[in-house]
Amino acid sequence: MNRRDLIVALVFVAAAHACSWIYDVAPRGVAEKILAAFAVALVFGPSLLYPPLRLRGASARAAIATVLLLPASWLALECYRTAQVFTVGEGLYYAFNPLMHGFASVIALQIALWEIVLRSIRRAPGTLRGWPVGILGVIAVFWLAVGIANYGRDATAIHYAYIEVYRRLFGN
Repeated sequence: MNRRDLIVALVFVAAAHACSWIYDVAPRGVAEKILAAFAVALVFGPSLLYPPLRLRGASARAAIATVLLLPASWLALECYRTAQVFTVGEGLYYAFNPLMHGFASVIALQIALWEIVLRSIRRAPGTLRGWPVGILGVIAVFWLAVGIANYGRDATAIHYAYIEVYRRLFGN
């Protein structure tokens, strides 16, 4: 990955976080639009960044690291905000809530699907450190199943398990 691609990715991350911070001070109608822009960047960032990075010659490792900049920085900021209200341990535990698992599954699913699409476009041998495209498909289906479990029929059971562990750890 070249320097220009990294700068574009950093600008993307900075703009997304700026939307999040502007949301706190903007008037109500404007704030909702800004929050929508941030949510799109956060959820669909992998689909906006990953294909151009890979098509411009970035390795899969570099493209994945770049795509994870925004979600990782957002999660760190959310854990920090949580730790300001609760204990530091509770702030860190927040990173493991079911919503984050579902969010991680959406990101992983997008990356795996884009990698499959891009490899089929290039018609290059499908390997990622020895992993054939078929295994990427299995990974994509696995993350889709994790996401569905977090938001589907079992979501309540997963949430109750998360809360029960929270109670045992923090005594609330």
